[in-house]
Parts: sequence; C-alpha cells; structure tokens
Amino acid sequence: MSSPSGPPSPVASDVGARNEVAWDMTISREELARILPGAVGEMPRADASDAFSGGDGNRGWRVVLEELPALRLGAIVLPRRHVRLQLWGYGITESEGFLRRWELHFRRGGG
Repeated sequence: MSSPSGPPSPVASDVGARNEVAWDMTISREELARILPGAVGEMPRADASDAFSGGDGNRGWRVVLEELPALRLGAIVLPRRHVRLQLWGYGITESEGFLRRWELHFRRGGG
C-alpha cells in the first residue's frame, strides 16, 4: 500500500461495504492519538491500547495499530506502526473525502 504522503489506496465504491487501507508510518501511538481528531473530524474512542474508532449507527471507522521495529538512521531512532484504517457505510465520494482529510493531517514534509 502507499504511504500517507503518496496517493491514497483505492476504496471500494459500493456503499455499506467494509473498506480498508493500510500504511506503515513512522509515528508513535501518542502522536497518532494527538493528530487523529483532526484527521477523522471527531473525537475518537480508544477501543484498546492499539485501536481507535468513531462514527454513528449508519457508518463508522476504526484504526488499528501494530507496532513495528523502529527505523534506525544512525543515531536517529523513529517509532513505526502499521496503521490499518477500516471504513464502513460510506459511499465512494465520502470515502475519498475521508481519505483526503486523513492524508492532509498525517502528511509529512517532502510529501
């Protein structure tokens, strides 16, 4: 899959389908939790130490984190996570808008 600084992965067009995209990101859990409300447009629920969710009865989203080995660049050590975003109940246009907002908030320099 692409990184958040690259083009977003395609999202299925059928409304009500469960759609999923994933990235490997150099980010800590704490930093992701700080940025997440802006990226999803609401205050997320922390479902577990490795998951967040939101939405209403008709549509929703869930972010699941998996810790990866740190990226080491000489003396610099960056935390890494495999970040899986699941969407359900969104139409294609809404899904694309959700991903654009996500990318805008998580984009890093050089993207």
